[in-house]
Amino acid sequence: TTPTMANMISHTLRNTPDVIIPGEIRTPEEFFQANRALKTGHRILTTWHAVDGADAIDRAATELSTMGGSALEHARSLANSFDIVVSQQKLGDGSRHVMAIEELTGRLIDGRAETRKLFEYVLTGESDKDPITGKVKKIYGYFQQTNPLSEKLVQSFYQVGITKEELEEFVNV
Repeated sequence: TTPTMANMISHTLRNTPDVIIPGEIRTPEEFFQANRALKTGHRILTTWHAVDGADAIDRAATELSTMGGSALEHARSLANSFDIVVSQQKLGDGSRHVMAIEELTGRLIDGRAETRKLFEYVLTGESDKDPITGKVKKIYGYFQQTNPLSEKLVQSFYQVGITKEELEEFVNV
């Protein structure tokens, strides 16, 4: 077959991988194969463009709906397949930061995926600027945990061998 990302994800499933890491997924077929892999118990680590976790599910569901079915049904399926969405952003100083780590609850509220923000990058409003050009040299912020890990997520980590001791600081915020 033609070596497309969707075909490669599909063929990878025959090898029972621990984790499938496709590059950026963009087409309806790629989203379909990634969701199919997740539904059969495989773990996927991938990227696509979105503003946050709910927007990521919306975008994927919209792509899938071009193959048939409603975007709402696809969103429901995807929200139950993906556990975590990590959002990053390029700031005005050129640095890239993880802005949020969100857990998908598996539920939809008013047609959008419900997420729980676990961690966020908080911008302080402070920055260093070049005194001559005014160009931003550094934007300041810090990373913080906003909610504890859910029991469902903790159990998922246990399934891959992460210990209670390793997770303790993230469970008891």
